[in-house]
Amino acid sequence: MQTQKLAAEVPASSLRRGRRPRAFEMISAARTAHVIVDLQNGFVEPGAPVEVPSARLIMPNVNRIIREVRQSGGLNIFLRFTHDPGEAMPWIIPGTLRPGPKGELVRKAFARGTDYWQLAGDLDVGADDLILDKTRYSAFIPGTCKLQSVLEERNLDTVIISGVLPIAAVNQRRGMRCNSTTRSSS
Repeated sequence: MQTQKLAAEVPASSLRRGRRPRAFEMISAARTAHVIVDLQNGFVEPGAPVEVPSARLIMPNVNRIIREVRQSGGLNIFLRFTHDPGEAMPWIIPGTLRPGPKGELVRKAFARGTDYWQLAGDLDVGADDLILDKTRYSAFIPGTCKLQSVLEERNLDTVIISGVLPIAAVNQRRGMRCNSTTRSSS
């Protein structure tokens, strides 16, 4: 297991402000979820509609985290970006997902059941891991993904996030992907 050391001034600064020296005194593996965002063929494969070449480079590290979380008693949750024209919570503005011909290509690529919609074949997906579909950039928009309810029902209060577009998914206001899920999780 990797250990990290904080610079001495970080905990000292927290103590001066009347806070704890570290954000977490202890992390319980049994209450930890590793959320893997959008590592699907449509982002990972060469020539895919939304190819992110660096996604292939992070796969070994993501798989290492997946195995560590699984072995320590945590839960791996794979999120799949899904275009579902019949969803209960359609995009408010048609074409918001992405307008024009490129948007149509993305909608078709990430339609439920297509090859691009599938999780990347290099991922270490286990029998006890969960796979959830999400129809927005953020997995925390009510009615578009079950992530929030899964975390609450299983009493998971610590979230590790890995993904293909982590900066993108965190900030949905900027039309991005993994960043939306990251910010919404806090």
